[in-house]
Amino acid sequence: MVSKITEKEVLEVIEILETRVDDLIQKCDQLNIENQSLKENNQELSETQQSILKKNNLAKSKAETILERLRSIEDSA
Repeated sequence: MVSKITEKEVLEVIEILETRVDDLIQKCDQLNIENQSLKENNQELSETQQSILKKNNLAKSKAETILERLRSIEDSA
C-alpha cells in the first residue's frame, strides 16, 4: 500500500531541512573563523620559535667564543 504525503507534510519536512541547512551554514562560518584564528596563532608561534632559535644560536656562539678565549688563556698560562 502506498501512502500519500500531504502538501503540509512536505512543507514541514522542507522547513526542517531549511533549519538544518541554516544551522550547518552557521556552524561552517563559526569553524572558518576559528580556523583563521588558529592559523594566525600558529603563524605567531612559528615566528616566536624562529626568533628563539636565532637567539639560542647567538647565545651558543657567544658561549663557545668565551670558552675558546678561556682555553687560550689557560694554555698560555
